[in-house]
Amino acid sequence: MTTGVCIKATEAQASEDEPNYVVLLLVVSAIASALSIWFAPVAGLASISAETGVRVEHFGWLTSTVLLGFIFGATMSSRFSLLHRQDKRTIFAGFSIASGLINLAFVATDPAGLWAPILRFSTGVALAGVYPVGLAIAADFAGRQKALFSGALVGGLTAATAVPHAFNLAGGVDWRSIIVSTSTLAVLAALLIIVVPSREGRATELQLRRRISPWENPRVRLAIIGYCGHMWELYAFWAWIPFALTAAGTKDSVQVEPNHFAVAVTIAAILAGAVSSVVAGSLADKYGKALVAKRAVQLSAAAGLACGWSLHDWPTAAAALAVAWGASIIADSGQYSAIVSEETSAHERSRVLAIMTAIGYTIAAVGLHVASFVASKLGWSAGLMILCVGPLASAVAMKRLAVLEKVRQ
Repeated sequence: MTTGVCIKATEAQASEDEPNYVVLLLVVSAIASALSIWFAPVAGLASISAETGVRVEHFGWLTSTVLLGFIFGATMSSRFSLLHRQDKRTIFAGFSIASGLINLAFVATDPAGLWAPILRFSTGVALAGVYPVGLAIAADFAGRQKALFSGALVGGLTAATAVPHAFNLAGGVDWRSIIVSTSTLAVLAALLIIVVPSREGRATELQLRRRISPWENPRVRLAIIGYCGHMWELYAFWAWIPFALTAAGTKDSVQVEPNHFAVAVTIAAILAGAVSSVVAGSLADKYGKALVAKRAVQLSAAAGLACGWSLHDWPTAAAALAVAWGASIIADSGQYSAIVSEETSAHERSRVLAIMTAIGYTIAAVGLHVASFVASKLGWSAGLMILCVGPLASAVAMKRLAVLEKVRQ
């Protein structure tokens, strides 16, 4: 009898160590569908501008309010352990549907009015119950390939980020249709995640009370520091690179609407990042997550500095460097969540990932506005180069983490 139990336990452990690629596909599709509403108003930039006459910078504030809402939601959920009191799938599905309904209400508002940023903030709060939980669900089924799973998730989300730019490049798409479509995708995301089999039940009250600070584990601490440096540059790059490339070779202000060439280069940079995320995840499981992340942020810093330096004198070279920057800027992202997932229990995972993303998105909001402020005073070359402070800080943290990984081996 004891032998039979041991064999079943071994088989169960082996099953958990093997990655489930079907689940990966479902989770990637669900998260990408749910988070499509993040940039929904930006996708309708041309349509909203033509209808209401709002200025381009207004869309930056709409994006920022989503960030602030996400930060608030992630902070509250981690503070009160909300994300592991129920089955992860139930939490994901509920918040995904809520975000879709809030997003749908945007159709009935004036995009330039008071309710627009309130609804976008509320959307961000709801998405805080989607993204960290989705990462935790993927980690539950990743087995030994957590970096590959995290890289694939990040790659899928990165590719989805290019959709708003594609809409603006195409033109002629009514913004209300975009809002309705993305809300529908959020509901679809809930249906997709429910199909995923359950691997973890609810946490016990003892587990809820026994909360561990992420700062107690040096590997988690260094991963969060690296993630913060990564987030400093990421969203600012995605938001401002089309404006910077439009101003390349000129002294235009930050308010110039991106031209078709700049948008096309931005799409290429984002898609290059989607591919590099998957490749980096595969390499990280083989050679070490910290090492791959360190190389990625080093390349990102070099490409960013070179892009900013060449922007006005060699705009064609700057465009090529922007694509290289886009490929390297996101390659490290999946490694941080993979490291945190490995170092935390299944019941703690959602909470610690929520803490990490809350801090990271706070840094992203600051970086977004610092870059535009510097650009308005000193030009886009300086605005882009200031972003490279982030990956340089990440490189220091990842160098230290790589040493810890060698000691562990």
